[in-house]
Amino acid sequence: GGSHWTVAWSVDGKRLLTGGDHMIYQWDAATGKQLSPPPKNDHVRGRITGVAVSPDGSRLYAAGEDQRLFVWDVKTGRRIATWQAGDDLDDVKAMQVSLDGKLLWVVSEGIVAFDTATGKITRSIKPENSLESATFADGGKVIVGGFYSGQLIGWDTATGKQSFITQAHEDGNDLRDVTAGDGHHLFAIGERLIEIRKVSDGNSVLRIPSASNRWVETSDMLSG
Repeated sequence: GGSHWTVAWSVDGKRLLTGGDHMIYQWDAATGKQLSPPPKNDHVRGRITGVAVSPDGSRLYAAGEDQRLFVWDVKTGRRIATWQAGDDLDDVKAMQVSLDGKLLWVVSEGIVAFDTATGKITRSIKPENSLESATFADGGKVIVGGFYSGQLIGWDTATGKQSFITQAHEDGNDLRDVTAGDGHHLFAIGERLIEIRKVSDGNSVLRIPSASNRWVETSDMLSG
């Protein structure tokens, strides 16, 4: 019960994670059933703003609005670590664990990678402008950041280096959201236009006008 403030997929796409007031949940993506009881929520103050799960499913990670990161053992539900993260957790937009399980990527105003063994920041990416939205694509290999101006930038999670930069929306069609589709395509959602773009280079493959010039929500697109 209660409100759910954030949602994320596991790397393999089989689990859906949601975070709410003090709680984090795992759901089977095929059946919608809850996979395990929520981990013990001791010391979690305020709502959960970001969630992620390790590729092997053994660890849950959550960002709290009190600017701390929490780590739980999935099998026991026991909290095994708490990391102070400070301003790096302001306005969390996306979180994901690297495929090798060694890094926890957190996208907020900037992009940082935490060492999952120590909680120390090992990589930091500071875009010139604040991110409007962000998503992980291609099995977590790429971070794609969207900016209000319509610009899209991709970063390789293995190296932290920029993989592409492109302009998704122009002519006043401000970018509102970017989300991954099948892992190899992106949906860049603007006020009057949806663009489908390739993750590999950011190039556009399809442009879909919005029928009513209204703000198109991600859920509208995915349910159509």
